[in-house]
Amino acid sequence: MTPPERWSIEAELAKAVGVSDYRHALMQLGLVRSLAEPVQICELADWHRGGSETYLYEFEVRTDREPVHLVAKACVVSPASGPLSEVFAEWLRRRRLLSEHGVEVPKLYTAHAATIVEEYIRFSFIEALALGERAQLLTQLGRTVGVLTNLGFPVLGLHDVRSRGEDVVWVDFGEDLGPAGVVTIATASVLDDALQFLERSLRSVSRDDITAVSRGFEETVST
Repeated sequence: MTPPERWSIEAELAKAVGVSDYRHALMQLGLVRSLAEPVQICELADWHRGGSETYLYEFEVRTDREPVHLVAKACVVSPASGPLSEVFAEWLRRRRLLSEHGVEVPKLYTAHAATIVEEYIRFSFIEALALGERAQLLTQLGRTVGVLTNLGFPVLGLHDVRSRGEDVVWVDFGEDLGPAGVVTIATASVLDDALQFLERSLRSVSRDDITAVSRGFEETVST
């Protein structure tokens, strides 16, 4: 995707919120405390492919407090997938459904014209395992795939699972997740997929690691 001429993240934020300028947008979104607060929006990465269905634009909102790292994510599915507005609405429905059932998702700031602006999740899940409490993270991974199983999502892989450092955050709501209610608990394979993902990504997976994931799954999945 080639961004429109004169596109800017400042204009995008103002348009998404429905205000005249980006400072008012930042205030409404809770990113500045007042219109007088000094603020900069700094580009971190120009538009680039985030996968087969998205383009990403990374930026920071910098004030005298901790900078906020955000990402704009544009939905760019093929016409064969259906009207873009319907695909985008379905992604938002999936996101809400997961959140309502206790799965962590990035904080959503705006959703407008098939583009969202959301919290950037810093770590891949594998990076977080090296930094955080391994057993706790693996148990949380098991709980997450338990919810996905309960909801019948035909998950294609866990390569997009990320973390703030102490949690498991689901960030992909497109075709790698798929629609809810497609598979049954009896036929779901998300737990096996999670264990295979760990085996591919880690130097070694111990019996304790498998136990932690399985325990979280069993605590969550419906019987």
